[in-house]
Amino acid sequence: MVDSVSRQARRKVFLFSGQGTQSYFMAKELFDTQAGFKRQLLELDEQFKQRLGHSILDRIYDARAARLDPLDDVLVSFPAIFMIEHALARLLIDRGIQPDAVVGASMGEVAAAAIAGAISVDAAVALVAAQAQLFARTAPRGGMLAVLHELEACRGFTSVARDGEVAAINYPSNFVLAADEAGLGRIQQELSQRSVAFHRLPVRYPFHSSHLDPLREEYRSRVRADSLTWPRIPMYSCTTANRVQDLRSDHFWNVVRAPIRLYDTVLQLEGQGGCDFIDVGPAASFATIIKRILARDSTSRLFPLLSPFSRIDRELDGVTRSCAMTEAPAPRAPAQVPPPSSPWALHTRGAASAPVNARKAALFPGQGSQERGMGAALFDEFPDLTDIADAILGYSIKRLCLEDPGKELAQTQFTQPALYVVNALSYLKRVREGAEQPAFVAGHSLGEYNALLVAGAFDFETGLRLVKRRGELMSGASGGTMAAVVGCDAVAVEQVLRDHQMTSLDIANINSPDQIVVSGPAQDIERARQCFVDRGARYVPLNVRAPFHSRYMQPAASEFERFLSQFQYAPLRCVVISNVTGRPYAHDNVVQGLALQLRSPVQWTATVRYLLEQGVEDFEELGPGRVLTRLIIANKRGAPAPATAAPAKWANA
Repeated sequence: MVDSVSRQARRKVFLFSGQGTQSYFMAKELFDTQAGFKRQLLELDEQFKQRLGHSILDRIYDARAARLDPLDDVLVSFPAIFMIEHALARLLIDRGIQPDAVVGASMGEVAAAAIAGAISVDAAVALVAAQAQLFARTAPRGGMLAVLHELEACRGFTSVARDGEVAAINYPSNFVLAADEAGLGRIQQELSQRSVAFHRLPVRYPFHSSHLDPLREEYRSRVRADSLTWPRIPMYSCTTANRVQDLRSDHFWNVVRAPIRLYDTVLQLEGQGGCDFIDVGPAASFATIIKRILARDSTSRLFPLLSPFSRIDRELDGVTRSCAMTEAPAPRAPAQVPPPSSPWALHTRGAASAPVNARKAALFPGQGSQERGMGAALFDEFPDLTDIADAILGYSIKRLCLEDPGKELAQTQFTQPALYVVNALSYLKRVREGAEQPAFVAGHSLGEYNALLVAGAFDFETGLRLVKRRGELMSGASGGTMAAVVGCDAVAVEQVLRDHQMTSLDIANINSPDQIVVSGPAQDIERARQCFVDRGARYVPLNVRAPFHSRYMQPAASEFERFLSQFQYAPLRCVVISNVTGRPYAHDNVVQGLALQLRSPVQWTATVRYLLEQGVEDFEELGPGRVLTRLIIANKRGAPAPATAAPAKWANA
């Protein structure tokens, strides 16, 4: 593979394989040597023990078993695959390797969805356990064969045509057949007679075939995937050979019933540019297969971590050196000070000596939090930055915020610069007061610019120029609006839109489990009101004149990306959580992240959950209002934000 391509040019893609890759003692070396990996497995093992009544680790690491014995009991293999893949992916993330995309196949799709943030770990464990129990109790017996031969040639074989179904296409001369026991025997006999190489996979059932069809209704009634949401990280399914756009319970039925299309999925990803394919499966089988798929001139690289032919410590060190985009954050390290010529640097010198609180996050609000009078005590305290803002904007920021004589504060092109300035000065005031520095920063939509400012991606002046242009482009969009739906989660909102064939509306914000904002054409936003009221939800139209954070913002996003590319961005000094993914930024994807933000939903619930998972306890909102503070409370308890909030207070842009 070509190593001269820059890191930025290759996306990091985690690969999650399914049934057939498991074995006794898989990842045992990693379990014995990596404390974080072992801790993850022990925690997951306890969860599965509560649901299945037995320890998965005791079974797969049973000293009485031989490594080559078939591990074909789904009550063990299903959970074991999930546990190994999830724990290995988390180990890589802890080492600073953040995936840009995940790819799942068969059972691996559950682990992929959990890492992508589309399903909680608890819900994923419940889903895997329920699937295992259902198949162990009711699935017809049979099996699967991996065949090394041209698929089209094998279709003419009598037994293959009569008894077999194509369960997976890894590449044209490597595919998998599924059949019942009798059919499997006939296929094996004919393949042997024709000197065709094959291998029986360690599974007892004919997955990915019509033999499972009698289980469909029971599967749908018993195996439920609760709390599904949009993936924070792009998720590709080997069932559809494409990016997952509509994740719901039926998706996982299709995952076990439909053929696996690894070949088409890899070609889809390769068509978008080079990738670092990192195989987190139990046997690194996907990396071996993908090696046969990639063209000779491909810029992609392969990382087979749990390959039986290499040492795991060496592989981990290699992938860490090659793929880590940012080092793991060190919250207690002193902040670096920008050049003293920057007025912003002069005001933030105190931050360099202030203690860093590893459990603290600073939050910055976005459009919807503005109010006349905001920043009243700040403009005179920081006159140099106020003068800089006036020069860049061409009007008095102080007069706009305190008096708003032209009734312009509610207009996007004025609102966004005003909020950016007030948020920034609010942070400086806390620095001047000697407050602890946060280890994490995040902002809701417009507020993300303040988060990046605090992290050192750019200086005050650059950030204001970006925000000014952003506001101009967004104010130029028209023909749409937004509305908040209170009382439904994202999955329910999507269901209502599907049921009423309202395909013109997009989810724009996931603010809390029960507060979702939809965006789209104004007439369809109004038409949707009754649909959600009938569903028992509260429906609050927002005072905006454009469909922000939706597909309709693509023209503005493309133009804004060109504008963003004109500036230089410095490495981040603390962890910034992205609205688009709900995961940390890398310093070299600021342009892409801010451009995508215009047309992508704000994943605020995912942001809060990530911060809680990192142990954050102290959330400080810096800026006007307390919108984000209320949303933190709502996300913690999983309840709607207070019903008394006025429409103008909804965070929406």
